[in-house]
Amino acid sequence: MILFFQLAATGLALGGIYAIVAVGFSLTFATSRTVNFSQGQSAMIGAVLYYWLRMTLGVQPVLAFLVVILAGAVLGLVIALTAIFPFVRSQSRTEHGWLLSTIALGIVLENIALFTFGSEARALPPMFSDKPIAVLGIGILPHELTLIVAAIGMAIIVDLLLYRTLYGKIFRAVATNPPASRLIGIDSSRMIAVSYALSTSLAAAAGVLIAPLVNVSASMGTIIGIKAFAIAAVSGMLRPVSIFILGLCFGIVESLVAGYLGLGARDTMAFGSLILLLAWRPFGFSERWQRQV
Repeated sequence: MILFFQLAATGLALGGIYAIVAVGFSLTFATSRTVNFSQGQSAMIGAVLYYWLRMTLGVQPVLAFLVVILAGAVLGLVIALTAIFPFVRSQSRTEHGWLLSTIALGIVLENIALFTFGSEARALPPMFSDKPIAVLGIGILPHELTLIVAAIGMAIIVDLLLYRTLYGKIFRAVATNPPASRLIGIDSSRMIAVSYALSTSLAAAAGVLIAPLVNVSASMGTIIGIKAFAIAAVSGMLRPVSIFILGLCFGIVESLVAGYLGLGARDTMAFGSLILLLAWRPFGFSERWQRQV
């Protein structure tokens, strides 16, 4: 039983990372009905940059983390300018060039990291103490608690932003009817750029948070991005709190399967569960794909 709770605690931390990255998909989808398929690579870039700042330059952890978040925002703007705007500005919103362009951009980012950082995985010390905290007979690392709290906070903040603020209504208006939003003076390009900056900042922060658990490597972002997108799709792209809950559940299932059945069965069981959920609820757990503005 102790092993079960220990694995569940680790799964909560891992699921928190998936939730943070997946919540980032909500921001861009709510604004432009597009998603960034290089989101996983954005998390990887955040981890690599943080490793370089900490381990090579000796920058203090908090300052390095803030720099990574700022760099993530800049990367998001670059992604919006190069991979999103040329397609969402077209007259036909049925074009999906942004899908291929963001996938291609992710491949470019991964290869840049391979060339500059190398292919080997490198260990990164956590921001806080590495001494576990005893809770009900199980040991929980302070870093794992940080992941869970960060995921909760991000999900609540994004949900409040989208559905309790004026900016949230503007975001959704841009996605629902771009011509009408421009007629009433909304700068749709700026709103899309802001959503991508916020989304990529979340991914970069998630990369920093997960790095001490899985090590830093140029290929770490691919599987994170795939799992996060699957979680967002099943939960409903516009439901950050549901994304958070499913992300935690996904992490727990993954950790338990890995602990009891081995690493080889982990992804098979996890993705198999998501496929069954999608077969049951093809549009996720939201009755409608979007809420009314």
